[in-house]
Amino acid sequence: MAFLLIYILNLLYSALVLLVIAAVVISWLPQARYSPLGQLVTRLTEPLLEPIRRIIKPLRVGRGGRLDLSPMVLLLLAWLLYQLIVNVVFRVLG
Repeated sequence: MAFLLIYILNLLYSALVLLVIAAVVISWLPQARYSPLGQLVTRLTEPLLEPIRRIIKPLRVGRGGRLDLSPMVLLLLAWLLYQLIVNVVFRVLG
């Protein structure tokens, strides 16, 4: 039972990582944002990234450039939550 829960959790975490990476790549390609895939990725990731952006504003880099740290923070928080849940599941259902 524990391994099934960990497997499902791992699939969800991996899907989140892929979605966030896709969102970052799409943000670099302005035309991709308007494609059906770009709109889907944006709809799935923005509800998770926007609250982080409100707390950690994008940094100004160079002349007008911005460095958005929210994807990195989201992945770090998701990894920490994943590790916490895995440890709890193994201790409880071990």
